[in-house]
Amino acid sequence: MQSQIKQRLPGTLQGLVDEIETAAGVEIEVTHAPEIAKAPLPADSLVGTLAPALFCAVTHIGPTLADTRFTIKYARDLAATIRGYCEPYMAFCHELLHLRRYVVLRVPSVMDRMSAPGIPEVVMHGLEDILEHLVIDRQLKDYGFLVPAEDCDRRFWNQFSANAAHTMHFKAPVLLEWLRTRYLSSNIGIQKRADQFVEKCGLLGCAWRLLDEARPLLDLAHPDPADAKLRLVWHFCKASEIPLQAVAIISRRDDGYYQGRLV
Repeated sequence: MQSQIKQRLPGTLQGLVDEIETAAGVEIEVTHAPEIAKAPLPADSLVGTLAPALFCAVTHIGPTLADTRFTIKYARDLAATIRGYCEPYMAFCHELLHLRRYVVLRVPSVMDRMSAPGIPEVVMHGLEDILEHLVIDRQLKDYGFLVPAEDCDRRFWNQFSANAAHTMHFKAPVLLEWLRTRYLSSNIGIQKRADQFVEKCGLLGCAWRLLDEARPLLDLAHPDPADAKLRLVWHFCKASEIPLQAVAIISRRDDGYYQGRLV
């Protein structure tokens, strides 16, 4: 990471940068990109009620470890706060934790642009993004942030019709948001709204079974985060009726990054 940028970070984040770059063998590039604050979310985005992200981690995969580039883009300022991330550098830490899981812990990533025909890219992107957030947003406290991320919104539940409950396009975002509400919201009103909607759809039993399967895999002390991620994706796809053979993944190995399928 550029020295003038790294020096601005709190000490805990400087250590996090060192850990990631040592494992990656390359430096993280940080670039100012005001345009990402203005980019509209797709109409069918799984997080369509949220403001456009001000921080975005982008990974460029090369044929070898040395050819791979890691970039964090920011729209305003590295210390800027956005909804749900209300302390300076909290959102920036969030993006670093994405990289730590992929690079240091070798946690596989679901590839949204390589899903099988008939599987919307937005479904795969939401699957990867939210499942990762269930872990990393609970790790922020380990880096000095006292306020937990609060990024759930009751308005999410107003954009769906319960009549569409048993399609993959519907079940995936609803089950993802229900899990997110369980793990990342302390707002009882939002949790009740989520339960009421999912119950109306006839999916509450499915949601609770998924939670029982996911809970040990989302344990922050899990001894094998990479295996836990694969199992978590498997359970989620089964619950939301996403064909397992449709899921493309990328994971780190000693000599580079491997692209393949979940099954």
